[in-house]
Amino acid sequence: MLAGGFLSGHYDALAAHAVIGGVAAAAMLLQTITSLVLWRKAAIPSWTVRVSLIQLIITGALIVLGQQRILGVHVPLAVLLTVGVALSLLHAWRQGRR
Repeated sequence: MLAGGFLSGHYDALAAHAVIGGVAAAAMLLQTITSLVLWRKAAIPSWTVRVSLIQLIITGALIVLGQQRILGVHVPLAVLLTVGVALSLLHAWRQGRR
C-alpha cells in the first residue's frame, strides 16, 4: 500500500515504506538464521536455507535500489520477492499440516 501510495504521488508514504523495508530485511535475516538452525538439526531440507538466503539478498538489493530510485528494477524485484515469500509460506503451512 505504501509503495502504491508513493507511486500515486503521496510522497509522505515513502518514509514509511523505507521503515517497512528495514523491518522486512530484519525479518529475512531472522528467517535465514532460523532456517539454518533448523537445517542443521535435520528438521528441514537444505533448499529452504538457500531460498531464505536468496530472499535476504533480494531484500538488501531492494533497499539499495529504492534508495537510488531505480524503480524499474525495484518494483518488479519487490513483486518477485512477494511471490517467493508467499510460496515459501504456503509450503511451510502445507508441511506443518501433515
